[in-house]
Amino acid sequence: MKDNWFEISARKIWKQAKRKQRKKKRKNRRRGQKKSRVPQRYKVYIRGRYWTERKHRYFSAHAKRCAVCRTTQNVALHHLVYGNYGAERDEDLIPLCGRHHSIFHALHGVARNMKETTAEYVYSAAFEEEADRALRAIGTR
Repeated sequence: MKDNWFEISARKIWKQAKRKQRKKKRKNRRRGQKKSRVPQRYKVYIRGRYWTERKHRYFSAHAKRCAVCRTTQNVALHHLVYGNYGAERDEDLIPLCGRHHSIFHALHGVARNMKETTAEYVYSAAFEEEADRALRAIGTR
């Protein structure tokens, strides 16, 4: 009788210890995910700390100037490729002032890959900006 009671108690204690270990592992796994998990929804990502850190890294290596008009006022980073949040390469971002960023999205909307569209827009808009500057300089505008 005594052996049976001992076996039952030992089994219970062992099961409880295993349950605690599994619970602790799950809790640690969840904690780790919260720290390194980058939001995959654009609006959540853009308002969060990961995007703030990414912008800081980009602007510490590149000039904070609009690629079109070269202004340093109200410059934001435009995604050339959407969807790889938190893993954007510098080549997938381009600085645009608020005006040109708004104009671009009003004309072209949003698509997963906007590299070609953005390149065409920046080239043509920069050309127009330079032409306007030249015409103002000679007094025709």
